[in-house]
Amino acid sequence: MNYRQFKKEYFKTLRLLGLTSDQAAVSAGGSMLLYGLRRTTSDIDLDIPSALYDRLKESGQYEVKTFAPAPYAAEHLKYAPCTELIVFNKRVDLHRAEPSVHTFMWRGIRSWSGTDVRQQKRALGREKDQKDIKLLALWCAGIRNFKGMTPERIEELANRQLQPRSVPIRSVGESETCLYRPGALGGF
Repeated sequence: MNYRQFKKEYFKTLRLLGLTSDQAAVSAGGSMLLYGLRRTTSDIDLDIPSALYDRLKESGQYEVKTFAPAPYAAEHLKYAPCTELIVFNKRVDLHRAEPSVHTFMWRGIRSWSGTDVRQQKRALGREKDQKDIKLLALWCAGIRNFKGMTPERIEELANRQLQPRSVPIRSVGESETCLYRPGALGGF
């Protein structure tokens, strides 16, 4: 779905669930669409309050999908990896809200931060997410205009951003070296 369809489905879902934009947040492809890094997304991944999630799950009216997270997911995430979701309809999957994820309002829609979406996609480890991870690395580093860039140039810049590097950190009279991953301090 494109941005217009996404926004319509998002607000329709909030109305059906009795939520406001402050009570739910999109992640994954929906966030990428909001940032302008994608033209379409196949579905909306929507984080909702735990109490509502539990109530919908216990109602028996919706399909609940369970899955095992990638074995290395925990090393990329600051929270326990998601192991289930509720299929609300063919366009919307519901997830239990994760309080440690940074969110912000973007065009009237609450979204995960670019850094958190990148960590989510890295934790999933899917081949289809690799391009998104690279675009998010650039986004988090402050690069917003990709017009005229060849795929090779985007790849080169993203790989440079994703490489860990040592950066000297000066503290009172001392010098330490720490491992710093560009964009890891928030990006937004």
